[in-house]
Amino acid sequence: QVLADQVCKGPIMGPPSDTNPLPSETARAGEHDDHENIKTFAAAGALRNMAIAKEARGVLEPFLPCFCKLKHSSDPFEKSNGHDCVVRQRLSDACWMEGHRLKCVDRYFQDGHGNGCDIIDPHDVDDECPDAVDKHGVAARDACCICGGGDRQDQQTVHEEL
Repeated sequence: QVLADQVCKGPIMGPPSDTNPLPSETARAGEHDDHENIKTFAAAGALRNMAIAKEARGVLEPFLPCFCKLKHSSDPFEKSNGHDCVVRQRLSDACWMEGHRLKCVDRYFQDGHGNGCDIIDPHDVDDECPDAVDKHGVAARDACCICGGGDRQDQQTVHEEL
């Protein structure tokens, strides 16, 4: 919980400097160890490794919007951690963006063929969404953003300076 809460403080905002260290550029061991940017990066790295385990899916699920936001960081190391956390939790990119805003996050959905929400044809939503159900009985209309489901994040800004 502590690591996930730290990740949700990201992504890093603003240009790199001594007072705003980026893990990929300006962070120095011993000098920036307690800086929020470095703590967020380190927490995301730990969760990225944890996300490999299938058992971690339920634990990390509530924090998927935070990982989506990290995927759009200006720091390449932080961006990589966010990306890895997302793809280890989903079969495809679950983050629906509009400009710099996170609009929606697909919930976990896997049909009998191993496909996720990305299998829904955007040109055939009216036909596919009402009947699509995954192997656990979850309806696409509840899990998939393209079908009107998912977790809506309409008011969350991802990165003001992108």
